[in-house]
Amino acid sequence: MQILYALSNPYLFLSCYFKKFFIIINFQLKSKVKGVKMEPKNKLIYDNKTNLEKISEIEMGIQKLLEEKKNLLSSLNLHKKKLKYLKIEKEVLEKILKDYNEEELRKLQNKLKSLEFKIQTSVLNQKKEKALVKKIVEIEKKLANYKPMIRAKKRIDIIEEKIKKVEELIKEKEKELEKIKKQIKDLIAEKRGIEKTTLGFSLTEMAVIEEKNKKEKNTIEKKK
Repeated sequence: MQILYALSNPYLFLSCYFKKFFIIINFQLKSKVKGVKMEPKNKLIYDNKTNLEKISEIEMGIQKLLEEKKNLLSSLNLHKKKLKYLKIEKEVLEKILKDYNEEELRKLQNKLKSLEFKIQTSVLNQKKEKALVKKIVEIEKKLANYKPMIRAKKRIDIIEEKIKKVEELIKEKEKELEKIKKQIKDLIAEKRGIEKTTLGFSLTEMAVIEEKNKKEKNTIEKKK
């Protein structure tokens, strides 16, 4: 847990880095006094300052990307929930359509129009007119059963269009998320590379070593 905390805390990283930085500078000064020839990789006063600035910039870049990733994941989850509810609504509406028959509906609608036209334009005696009215009422009752199904079908068409748009949006956001993940990974690799170039090892490795030493110390103390 301490390692993870160290890795996620740029201020802890930089404090460790500064500590190591001053140790190296102190070694350089002592070496100059003793007349020790300096190795090229240890001319660090200016190089280390530049590297520290680079690491600071990288850390800020990582934090910015992590914030973007957090916001993107939040948005992605909201769209996935929306997609889930749309699909549930569609399933419910599809149950209403189990008795829906497009062909029968058209026949009833056409028949109704035909009878209404006939009753309006024809000269009928009372008996024939009564028979036509009766047929019209029967057809209207059958058509009334189709009304909720017609509304459900229209709503399904709208939902399917919404589902398509949300799915496309989710795909776009997932691609964007993968891009951000790669950028974070690349920045971490770059930071560790600078640490290794300057210190001989990365601060991640330093945290691992410190954790290992702490465990060994605790083990020795327990044995006492």
